[in-house]
Amino acid sequence: MTTRKNGTADSPEQRGPDEARVYEMAAILRLDPRRLSAAIAAFGPLPVDGQEKMIWHLYRLYGDFQFANASSRVTASQARAHLLKSARAIKRALSLLGVDAASAAPSLLRDFLPGTSPATRLANVNIDTDGRVAQFHLERIVGTDRRECVAEAIVRMVWLHEQATAAARAAESVRPQRGGPRRRPTAKGAMIRQTIDVYATMRALFPESGRPPAMGAPMLRFVQAAAMLCGVSVSETALAEVWRVRKREPNSI
Repeated sequence: MTTRKNGTADSPEQRGPDEARVYEMAAILRLDPRRLSAAIAAFGPLPVDGQEKMIWHLYRLYGDFQFANASSRVTASQARAHLLKSARAIKRALSLLGVDAASAAPSLLRDFLPGTSPATRLANVNIDTDGRVAQFHLERIVGTDRRECVAEAIVRMVWLHEQATAAARAAESVRPQRGGPRRRPTAKGAMIRQTIDVYATMRALFPESGRPPAMGAPMLRFVQAAAMLCGVSVSETALAEVWRVRKREPNSI
């Protein structure tokens, strides 16, 4: 242990949020510093390295929730319509280059020898980047010295068209079951479960920070503070329900 100039001890002792570090990390990660600090405080005293681990856990929690929450607003039919629209736009762009995506894809997207250039791959499926259509449209855009770049762009566009089409087919196959989807976790429910997992992980790493995971005030305070960081609120009833499912089905999401 060392001593600072002001006479205070510099040690890895358990303590409350290091506000300077929390605000610095919050600025980098674009999180609300006050809510981030409140979540760390709600967990219990942690050493500096424990606080940094907690910040990264909370950052992942925030990002996962925002993504899941945005995705949950899109229905399967909306996703299919958007993917088909994307596939049609890519197909039109390829047609301007003299490429039929549907007929070219099976051969163009198979495995080629390492180092095979995109232009060679196009030639193997009888697509010539110097052809009349491609030459007319492309030489005025990128010049004749960029042929390889154009070829690579075409290959990537064909791949993207295939991916969008396949994803649209997958979205079409999703049909709501009779009675609605069963036990499908909501974005909020998944966030609560993930927060409990963070609580359990950090308690195991830093046992002096507080009692082991259990339904009660300590865990509720942390879950609610973490939820506030994500911009939502969690009731004790909601936490209790997720906690029961987690105990009954440890491997469930």
